[in-house]
Formats: sequence, structure tokens, C-alpha cells
Amino acid sequence: GKHRNITVVGDDDQSIFRFRGASLSNILDFSKMYPDTERVVINKNYRSTQAVLDSAYKLIQHNNPYRLEVREDINKSLKSTKKQEEKSIFKLQFDTSSHEADRVAEIIKEKIKEGFSCKDIAILVRRNMDADPFIRTLNVNEIPFRFSGSRGLYSREEVRLLISFIKILTDFEDSKSLFRLSLSEVYGVSTYDLTKVSNYAYRKNWPLHKAFQKIDSGELPVDISSESVRKIKKIFNELLYFVEYSSSQNAGRVLYSFLERSGYLKSLVEKKDLETEIKIKNIRLFFDKLKDFSELTGDDSIQSFAEHLELLQQVGDNPATAEAELEEDAVNVLTVHKAKGLEFQIVFMVSLIADRFPGRMRKEKIPFPDDITKQRSSGEEALPSEDLNKIHMQEERRLFYVGMTRAKRVLYLTWARDYGVKRLKKVSPFVLEALDLAKAPEKTLCSSTEEEIRRYAPRHTQSFPVKEEERKGVISLSFFQVDDYLTCPLKYRYRHIMRVPVLPHYNLIFGRVMHEAVHFYLKKRMSGESPGIEEVVQYYKDHWINEGFLSREHEEMKKKAGEKAVRLFYKREESSGKNPYYLEKEFKWKEGNVKFVGRWDRVDMLKNGAVITDFKATQVKNQEEADRKTKEAVQLDLYALSFSKTEKKELLETRLHFLESDIIGRAYKGEKEMEAAAEKIRKAEQGIRKGDFHAEPDWHDCSYCEFRNICPSSYAY
Repeated sequence: GKHRNITVVGDDDQSIFRFRGASLSNILDFSKMYPDTERVVINKNYRSTQAVLDSAYKLIQHNNPYRLEVREDINKSLKSTKKQEEKSIFKLQFDTSSHEADRVAEIIKEKIKEGFSCKDIAILVRRNMDADPFIRTLNVNEIPFRFSGSRGLYSREEVRLLISFIKILTDFEDSKSLFRLSLSEVYGVSTYDLTKVSNYAYRKNWPLHKAFQKIDSGELPVDISSESVRKIKKIFNELLYFVEYSSSQNAGRVLYSFLERSGYLKSLVEKKDLETEIKIKNIRLFFDKLKDFSELTGDDSIQSFAEHLELLQQVGDNPATAEAELEEDAVNVLTVHKAKGLEFQIVFMVSLIADRFPGRMRKEKIPFPDDITKQRSSGEEALPSEDLNKIHMQEERRLFYVGMTRAKRVLYLTWARDYGVKRLKKVSPFVLEALDLAKAPEKTLCSSTEEEIRRYAPRHTQSFPVKEEERKGVISLSFFQVDDYLTCPLKYRYRHIMRVPVLPHYNLIFGRVMHEAVHFYLKKRMSGESPGIEEVVQYYKDHWINEGFLSREHEEMKKKAGEKAVRLFYKREESSGKNPYYLEKEFKWKEGNVKFVGRWDRVDMLKNGAVITDFKATQVKNQEEADRKTKEAVQLDLYALSFSKTEKKELLETRLHFLESDIIGRAYKGEKEMEAAAEKIRKAEQGIRKGDFHAEPDWHDCSYCEFRNICPSSYAY
């Protein structure tokens, strides 16, 4: 540009994304591209102890001379602002990987007793698969954790329940799925009795479903408890009900009805522990998979989804599971790559052996072109781009450096000699470089025979209550979050924290399609095109979503009403000939520790001020009702406040355009309305920050709440 105003902040020692196409030369060659650049070297460190910084610096020196420090002749030795009073780096060598994982868990328990929170602690691994033994031992030791990067959604107990239900519903021959469904916490059939029934069916060469049919009719000569008979009859008859139900309903509605009818979803939302919240989020993720399939194929039947799911599992698809929120008190287990930018009081870098960290150089499945990834530099000391091993080793060393510098107080470097393969493993060379050691320490921590046996002892399963701690830092809010919280704090928790899955309501689906059609037309107009009415109507039809409607007849009725509304909107806009100034314009502003975000559907700039319009796919009877609803709309109060915070032009009025009725409501939003809106944001923020998610039941609100059938406080029974 003309003024050459550019500021670049970077650290070449933390460049760790070469596999994504990032080039180290972007930093190394910057001063050659801009020779008159002023350099500011930041040496003060507010995070780590001096011991950690010194060790990390020793490590990264092994990347010389291909570092900015050498190239630019600057000093990058960091100085901590902390007073170091205790030892902050520990190296631990173990005999076996299981002993390593067990001891890490023991240290974590000790630290928790000392007063550290679980979320203050992180276990950093080089690869996701390296986390497995540590996740197992955290589970066994009843330590709550979040694993960023875990696969295995379909293997989770709560999702396997849904998959079993889908499979047996579409294939009565699938005895394995029926067996699993019967044992689940939804039905809880005695394992002993179910095994007897299953064995009898096997001897008769029957599917388990036929044995259940015989029990329902009282014809099966197997001695089982009356309670098991009752439960098996219930399962058999509910399957008959859902088979019939699925003939007229889509897969999402069938699955949700099962969760609701069985009481399983309600039992989950009534619990307040971290594991249950993860279960609910995993169920939500599974519903997202179902939704993706429906939108991709246009086929929303339970049979088609079952076939699709079978194919996904056959090819090894097993997507990521849900994670606990960062605010939740849980130990963080994540790769070093994902840890970049984060910090923790206590960091364990684990499995630090020679062929894991540094990892072996592997060719990327979808490699970036050499012209992008090779380290280009015009200087004499540039690293030859052909020396891929050196490039890889330096990148791994930088990654290790990033891992070390995540620690604020204590850093543990751990590894084992035996990882279950023939050869004993050597310690990572990076450990030796960082600690300035010539060779691995002689001392190896060994577990006793008693400790080895104790690992197999059964453990008491414990639920970890969700601690409603006061949230610090910036909270991001939108109109919908503010509105949900002020309507009912528990509703906010269900929707925005627990993310309880709900059936899509037809009004939301209808509104979404209407908005898309309107925005399609206006966007075309704003780009200088002149779309015809039939083109816009066809777009509306092509983007129709057949979810949430009460029946096929109801869906067709709404579809026709929507088409009529699109035609009326087109006629109105063509007559006016005016294009919006903004369309789907996102906004955000920050005040104190609250960031408010949202989006205006439409903004028009007139001579004497701006007009904000929000499109509504609902109906009103007349102009009076439209104006009243516009005046009462808190959403428009918040949008007006946001306009005053982010735009310089004066706001003339706000509007609600009721598309189906083709009526536009108008209202002026002044200082009074804006201050009321600001107060609503403050009230919601205070409650959310304190973790106050109590129920505020109200006959009207509960009647329209999507959680009314599972909420224990609902008045809508």
C-alpha cells in the first residue's frame, strides 16, 4: 500500500504447521522483503518459569543456524517474570508404558489434593493414538478429562444404544443388536435371563426376536424371572409400535420419539455430572449425522439411514466424540499441535521416545506442492530444500519447544522403555537436548508385582458433578442466548451448554427456507442481475427441507403457502426497485467482558437515516398487530443497540417483514429501548457467569418449549 503500514508478529521457533502448507521463510525472509522494517524483540515471558524457558532455549539452539536469532543477530533468550521457588522440571523414566500412565494419573491425583483444578493440568501427546493408555488410566482412576481429537462416536455406549435400536428396527434378524438394546440402561433386562433366552433361541436356530415373540405370547418354555418377562414383552411391543410409526415418520422423528418415549433422554438431563453432559452431546452429534444424510440424499427414512450407517461402519468411519467445554473442570488430553496458544499450570509431555517424538517422516496423503512447502530463502545459510529429513527434524524440534512452553509452573517429561514391542525404546533425543544430557538417566521407575496385579482390580464408578464455577474472561452472547436465558436459565443450559438434541420445529424449517429464498433473490439484485420470478420460486423449491412437519399434508400446505409468500415478496421488491445497503450483515461489539454478536437480515440507508428489517416467516392478521409485535420485539431492541455501537449513521426505524402475510410492521427504537436491551444483556451475562441455571417455569413458555417433555420443572404436562 501507499503508506506501507504493516505489523507482523511471529516466532519462527513456534512454526509447526508445515504439513498444512505454512512456510518458515515467511518469517525468516520478512526483513529482506521489507529492509527498513523496525524490529522489536520481546524477551519478557509472563507464562513459564525460568527453568522451563532455559531448557526450551537449549533445545531450540539445535536448529541453528536456520533460526531468526542467528539470521538477524538478535537475542531470543526469554526471561521469566516469575520468581522460581520450587523445582519446575521433572524427568521420569519408567519400565513399561502402563506404569508410565498409572504414575501420571497418580501425580495428577496428588496435584488435585494440593489444590489444583483438573483443568489446570494437561497431558500432551505427539499423536492422538498415544493418548489411549492415559485415557484408560484416567478413567480407571475416576479423573474427569476431555480428549481433544478422540474418535469413536459409534463406539460410545449412548450412541451404540441408538444404533442397536435402528438396526433391530430395520432387521429383526439382527440378534446382536436386540441383545445389546435389551441389556442397555433403557430396558435393563437381567444378563442371566437374557443369556438363557438367547441360548434357547440359538439351539432352535431362531433370531432372538422370535424368542421375544414367543415370550410375549407365553409360549417360550424358559424359566426366567417375572421382571425379565415384563421387560422383554415391553421391548417386543415397543418395537412393533416403532416399526409402524417409522412407516409414516422420518428417521429423526422416530429416533427422537424412542429417546422421549423410553425416558432415556429425560433421565440424562436430570443428572448433573460431566459424563452425562458428554453423553447428551454425543447423542446430538449422532443426530447431526442423521441430518447430514437426509440433506445429502433427500431420503429421510429409517431404513435408508440404517443402510448408510452400515456402509460407514464397514469402511471404518467412526467420527469424533463430543468434548467437555473448556470451562468444565477436567484434565486436558490433547496433541501438542492442538495445544499451541494454550497454557496450563502443570503439563505432562508423555511417551517421549525416539520414534514417536520426533515422529517418523511420512509422506502426506494429500501433499502440498513443493513450491509452497519448501523452505525458500535468498540467504547463504538457507536450508537446502532437498534435505527433507533435516527440515522434518527441525519442525519436530519446534513442536517439542511449543509443548514445553505450555507449562506455567511444572513440566513433567515422561517415557518408558517397554511399549509392548520386541525392542526396548530409547528416550527422545529432544529430552537429552533440552536437559543437556549426554545419555538417558540410569534410574528407571519400576512397578512391583503387587502393583501390576492391582491394575486389574475393579474400580467403583463415580460421576463427577458439574461445578457451576463463575466464568471469567470474555463471554460471547447473541440475541438467542440472551432471550433463552431470560426466558428460563435452565432452557439456556439445555440448549447452549448441554446441547440437548431436539426435533426441528416446522416453523424453524419453514423460516429457514423462506430466508434462503429471499436472500437469494436480493443477493442477485445487489450483484446487478435481474432474476425472474420462476427462478426464485424454483430456488425455493430446490431448497425445501422436509423435516419437522406434522404430516405430509401439513408439509404440502406450508410449501404452497411459502411459494405464495415468495411471489408476493418478489412483486413488492420489483415494484420498489430498491436494493438493500446490507444483506445478512454480521456485527459484533464488545463492552467490558461481554462480546455481543449477531446479524441483520437487511439494512437500508435512506437520506434521513437507516432502517433495519428482520424477516419473519410467521403470519399476522393486520397492520396493527404487525406494528405491535415490532414495537415489542426485544430482538430489534438489541439490533438497534448494536447498530448504534457499530455504525455511524442514525437509525430511523426498525421493521419486521412478515413474509407469509406480506405485511411490514414498523417501530422506532430510541435510547429507552436501547438501554433496556443493554440491561437484558447485563442480566443474562451475570447469571451465565455465575453458573445460575435454575428453572423458571411458566405455563405459556413451557407450553412452547422444545424441552417440555424432558424437563423435570415443566408446567406443560
